[in-house]
Amino acid sequence: MTTETLDARRFRALRQDWASEDLARFFLLTPEDMREVRTCRGASNRFGFALNLLLLRLLYCPLSEVNLTPARIVQFVAMQLNVHPEVLAEYSTRRPQTRDEHLVQIRGYLKLRPYVHEEDDPHLAEHLLSRALQRDDPAVLLEEAEDWLREEGILFPAESTISKIIAQVRPQAESQVFAALMSQLTPTQAQALEDLLRRDQGKRGSTFAWLKEPAVKASPASIKALITKLETVRQLQLNTIDVSRLPPSFLSPEACGIAGLLPSGSPAGTAGSAFDLV
Repeated sequence: MTTETLDARRFRALRQDWASEDLARFFLLTPEDMREVRTCRGASNRFGFALNLLLLRLLYCPLSEVNLTPARIVQFVAMQLNVHPEVLAEYSTRRPQTRDEHLVQIRGYLKLRPYVHEEDDPHLAEHLLSRALQRDDPAVLLEEAEDWLREEGILFPAESTISKIIAQVRPQAESQVFAALMSQLTPTQAQALEDLLRRDQGKRGSTFAWLKEPAVKASPASIKALITKLETVRQLQLNTIDVSRLPPSFLSPEACGIAGLLPSGSPAGTAGSAFDLV
């Protein structure tokens, strides 16, 4: 492992310029912490144990090598333990089993547990599905997942585990959204939407593709074309559809393709506001 580890998203916070007040907030050992640290024998073991404790409490995932901890943090913790910062180098030479035993002890002290795929995957997926119905953004969902894990007292699994679950729930959320919309369509409305995708003989593209084409330039012809498109959209009579419970990300003009397809009264990109400019 190299210092590139600290460039990873989860460890990037360690690379900041730590002000004294931030060090005191995140890396100050409490009296309870000190009692736990003193259960270790030897200065280097106590130093490594203390750093692992503080890092695990902050990051919810272990830093594979504590000697990668920024010097400012190392010095602050060393001062509290009354040891020289160079003592940490000795901890890195300890057998891996010692560090593993320390992490198990720290997890018990902090009341944290490892992520268990068979047990936690379904619960995390359920939570993320409910969140994806509110905000369908992979980066936001990743943060939502980590917030949930913190609340449950579960250490973070590999990011690939969370990303895989996000990739599974996003299509499910989309299907639920479309099902909610389709359930409100009359047969006539549903057929009219299907007809938008049909390419009539002699035409280069579908009506839907034509509706999405932006104006080339500001001109009377462009305004006339937009008015024609507006009339085409209004003929679909979609303003009766209730979209109040749908995620804003599904209601944006970009997501819908055509701002005018949004029923009036929708919270983002309404038909009225979009075409009043015409």
